Order: sequence, then structure tokens, then C-alpha cells
Amino acid sequence: TLATAPADVARFDYAPTSPYAFRGLLVEPAATNLALASQDLTQAAWTKTAATASTAIRLVDTTTLASHQATQTLSYTSGKTYTLSCLAREFSGSAKRYLALFIGVGPFGGSQGYAKFDLTAASPSVIFASSGLAASVQPGSNGYLLCTLTGTASATSTAPTGARLHNTNGTGLPNYTGDGTSGLEITHVQLEEGAKASSRIVTATAIFERKADVVTLDWGAKGVPDGAITATVTFDDGSTQAVAMTVASGKAVLPTALDRPRVRSVSAPFTEQPYVIVPDAQVSAMMAQSRYVYLERQATLSGGAVPPDVTPPPGYGGGGGGGMTSI
Repeated sequence: TLATAPADVARFDYAPTSPYAFRGLLVEPAATNLALASQDLTQAAWTKTAATASTAIRLVDTTTLASHQATQTLSYTSGKTYTLSCLAREFSGSAKRYLALFIGVGPFGGSQGYAKFDLTAASPSVIFASSGLAASVQPGSNGYLLCTLTGTASATSTAPTGARLHNTNGTGLPNYTGDGTSGLEITHVQLEEGAKASSRIVTATAIFERKADVVTLDWGAKGVPDGAITATVTFDDGSTQAVAMTVASGKAVLPTALDRPRVRSVSAPFTEQPYVIVPDAQVSAMMAQSRYVYLERQATLSGGAVPPDVTPPPGYGGGGGGGMTSI
């Protein structure tokens, strides 16, 4: 399930497992989705070739011998890295179809750059990625798979960008004759600058920017003096990153240029009490319904009021740009 978070509300992320597994507080830099109508393939922003959008998310091939695809013509700037991503899955009643994400001729060496994916739920895989491009597939939400394609533009131009259906698992994308009923479900299409896909940013008739998440930590409350410090951020996979922070009047903002977006704790010199992001023990029995989690009280929302000193709950934290997070 994807949930929309408004501005200045912490985004706590869960793995799409059963039961849900808490992953951490999402802390991301600003990002802009350059693709329009990200959730609706029926909209005019999408040019369908030998394909129909039978619903907002379902792309179906026609009985024509052709390339069956949905595209938008988008702009690229030389030297910048872009990541194209979407959530996709197979649907019941369809013949086997494979997904190709592609970035058109022009910005990427004058050739068609693409990646091809097998969306078999039990064992999804990247079948092929063009030279110079990187691709990945991983579990998304509600049975969908998050498919990504990343590359650095070598020229400034526009190019058709989107998704194509295919009927074989080879590396090529030759034309084929569809059956008029088979395809894939594709949604939350996103093209953004950067070397990895960020959380989902919904668009309609215009591009949309998700503001950077802002986590303000009150280190003074933990005895950390003002000045430059090196904090240690621990992520959902157990890895850590040393980040430079400047404490002023007891406060410091956590940088968003992090190795991973899901933060589990932040520690600093002078204190043995790190900020730990964990499920709220006082409402653990309600996790299946409400899944409350918290960051210690001294971490406050950007632009928000300091939580009152009441129990329960023990406080909230994080906050920033809003956007999509899986829960």
C-alpha cells in the first residue's frame, strides 16, 4: 500500500512483507518527477503505439505486428544522470509479457537505451540492460515490482521515454503480433535526476517536486556542545555513514545526501544516547492496525511545534517534503 504524506509529516517506511517490517524514517533530498500522468496511462500525456490503456494502469497490446508501447517525449541535459522507474506487475488472464523501460535515441549515445525485465513474482529479474545503463528490480508494494533504469546523458535533447511490452525473454525487442488482451499493469512512472529512484512522486498535468526532508535534532538536549561534529547514521540494512553536522544553539539538521534513504538511528560524540527510530513499544499491540513509530521527542518536525510532554505517545520526529511511502 502506498500512503501520501503531507508536508512536515514524518514518513516511516515499511517493507512490503507480511507482516509489514519496519525499515526506518525516510530522509531524502528534493526530487522532481519529470513524467506526467504518473498513475494514469489513459491520459493524453501518454502516446500509445499498437497498445491500449484498458484501465489507468493496464497496458495491453493490440493484434498489430508492431512495437507495443506507451511513451512521453521528455527533455534531457548532457552530463546529468537520470533514473527512469515504475511499479509494474503481471495480471491474471494475460499471456506472458516482459517489460522494457527505455530512454530514446539522442541523449544516450544516439542509440535506443533500454532494460528488459521478467516480472515473475517469485523470481523477478533484469534480463538485459543496454551498455552504459544500469537496471534493477526489487519488491515494491501490493504485489508490484519496482523497476529502474539509470544512465548519464551524453547530449542535450528530447527523447521518447516510457514502457514497452514484449512477448519473449531474449535481449532484443523485435516487433511482435499481440493478442489484444495481454499486457502488464504499470503505474507510478517516474523520471528524475539522480543515480537511483526515490520514493514515488505523483504527477498529473505538470511535473511535481517533492521538497527535501528536514530532520532537526536537538543535540543540546543530549549534552552535545555547539560546533562541528561528526554524527553516525545507521540505516535499515545495518550499514552506517559518518556525516558532518554543525550544532548551533543546540540544534543541527541531518543532511539529506545519505547513502541510503531509510534511517534507523543517529548518534554523535559526547553522548551515549543516540536518536533511535523504533516502533513505539507502548502501542506495539496496535502495530497491525496503526503501525505507530516515533523518533525521540527532541527531534521535531520542520516548521512544526515541539510535541507536548505527555505520555503516551512519547513524541514524533522527522518531517519534510511529503510524498509517497510504503506502509
